Amino acid sequence: MVREVGPPAPDETPVAAAFRPGDQVVGVIRFGAYADAVNADVRYLRPLPEGWSFAEGAAFPVQALTAWHGLHALGGLQRGGSVLVHSAAGGVGLNALHIAFSRRARIVGTVGSESKKAFLLGRFDLAPDTIVVRDRRRFGAELDRALRAVDADGFDVVLDGVAGPYFRPALHRLRPGGRLILSAPRT
Repeated sequence: MVREVGPPAPDETPVAAAFRPGDQVVGVIRFGAYADAVNADVRYLRPLPEGWSFAEGAAFPVQALTAWHGLHALGGLQRGGSVLVHSAAGGVGLNALHIAFSRRARIVGTVGSESKKAFLLGRFDLAPDTIVVRDRRRFGAELDRALRAVDADGFDVVLDGVAGPYFRPALHRLRPGGRLILSAPRT
């Protein structure tokens, strides 16, 4: 929430006039966000969308920027490229799906349960064969089936937030020159 708006810097356009004390905002800063109050550049603030909680507003930039950085900046996902998004029903995964759809990518997603697969099928225009419910015994075969469903011979980008027994099967299906972006926690 905006507590106070300072004067604009001499070389700055007066964007500060868009905010008033009491406005609810979403924003990003480089360091120091784990604090009760921060000084934030108004260029990096946006109004909190109507109906969103502060928790949703805080989570969105982290999830969306993680997905964007992984697919765009690190992965170099091109229009029409093939992408594997692990944990596709999670916060980063959902944002990654939106980005991949905007690039008209050939998308394969993984989830941890049938209910999450049903959620994705109800929310996105994905074919059932392109969503893999992770099972370590069949994972490689399931990826092969999903690749056939999107008419791809391998993945250009793998966004992996899972790793573990699912790392190698995805790595082995990476196309030459493809990129595997790993952001999984250590186990």
